[in-house]
Amino acid sequence: MNETQNIPQWKERLYLFSGILLIIILVFTIFWIHYNPIRDYWVQQTVMNRGIQTQALLNRSEHSSSSKSGLDYYTFHYTYTVEEQSYSHNRYVTHSHFSSYKEGNEFTVLYLPENPEISDLPDNYGYENDMMSMIVLDLFVLLFILIALIRFIWKKLKKRKRKDEDILDAGFYSSGQ
Repeated sequence: MNETQNIPQWKERLYLFSGILLIIILVFTIFWIHYNPIRDYWVQQTVMNRGIQTQALLNRSEHSSSSKSGLDYYTFHYTYTVEEQSYSHNRYVTHSHFSSYKEGNEFTVLYLPENPEISDLPDNYGYENDMMSMIVLDLFVLLFILIALIRFIWKKLKKRKRKDEDILDAGFYSSGQ
C-alpha cells in the first residue's frame, strides 16, 4: 500500500494549502523586492499631502527606453538642503518635467518633515498615473499566477479523488459484493 494513502485527507489538504500559501508568499515577496510600485505610490501621496517645499538642484537627467514594454523612462538625479543637511534623490518624472528642466536648473520639491530624505516633485502627476497603471498590471499578473496555481491544484485534487474512488471501487468488487 502506498504511504500517501495512509495520510488523513485533512492533513493532505493542510499540506497542500500550506504549499499554496508558501508559493503565494514567495511570489509576492519577489514582486515586492524586485519592483515596488505600491510603496512608490504611497510615498508620493504622503509627500503630496504633508510635504514642505524647498528648492532642489538638478544634477543629472536621464532618458531610457524599455525594449520589452516600449515605454520611455525619465529620471532626475537631484540634491536639496534641509536645515544645513544635503540630500540626494533619484526620481522618475514625466516627459514634461524632463523637457522643462536642464542639468544645473533649480526646481521645487516637497520633502517629508519627519524624514527629509523622502521627496518628490509637487506636480509629478503624470508619473502617478503611470504608477497606478503599473500597479494594476502587476496585480493582474499576480492574480493570473494565483488562478493558474489554484487551477493546477484543483485538477490534482480531482485526480486524487478519482484515484481514491477507483481504489474503493476495486476493493468493493474484489470482496465479492
